[in-house]
Order: sequence, then C-alpha cells, then structure tokens
Amino acid sequence: MNQSSDLPIAQNRSLSAAAWIVQEALDEMRLVLADPQKLRMGRQIREDVDDATRLQMLEAVEKLRIANDDMFRILHLKPDILSQAQVVKSRASHAWTVLENCRSSVLYSSALSPALAQRIVEHIDRLLLIVNELR
Repeated sequence: MNQSSDLPIAQNRSLSAAAWIVQEALDEMRLVLADPQKLRMGRQIREDVDDATRLQMLEAVEKLRIANDDMFRILHLKPDILSQAQVVKSRASHAWTVLENCRSSVLYSSALSPALAQRIVEHIDRLLLIVNELR
C-alpha cells in the first residue's frame, strides 16, 4: 500500500494525531468498562451496562484498537516523538490554566460568601504552587 514517502508530511501528522486520540479514547473506554473503580476522583462511573453488553462493547473496543493499529502500520505513519519533560510541562501548563480560570470564577462569584471563596482560593493556590514546580 502507501509507503511513508507517498504520504505527505501534513497528512501523516494529521493521521498520526488522529490515531493517538483514538488510542487515548480506547484506553479510557477499556478502563471504564473493565475496571471503573480505578478512575480517579472527580469522576464516578455508574455501572449501568449488563455483562453481555459490556462484553460486546469490550469486543468492539478491541476491534477498533486493532483497526487503528493496522492503519498506523499499513500507512507507515510516524509517531510524534515527545520528551517526558515536554509532556509533563504541557500537562502542567494546561492544569495551571484550568486552575487559574477556576480561581477567577471563584473570586468573582456572587454566589459564594467571601469566607467560602477564600477557603476555595486557598486550596487552588496550593495546587497552583505545586503545578508551578512542574512547569
């Protein structure tokens, strides 16, 4: 089929990114279906899928994983090469942005008492200090 030289760089990058995003979604789907209790705070999964449906979904997730891997291999897609530092700093910057936005919405919320807003901001500030260690 296509050799890596046949696929323009822009399309290679685009398809590689799509494959990576699909892989991330598959990892989360597998976790939600196989072991929902492993998810972290902030998300609680209500187990509302019967065993037969869960098995069908897990099989479909596996078929999608195989098809995604096949696309990557057959089209000779090239993965992005990221450094650990790059990934950590990027995630930390995103976390910082989320926390700063949250901080602003708490500070300017008329729905919170000043005392409660201050308590929340203290927690957010603590998180921001730690996030800054990663940036």
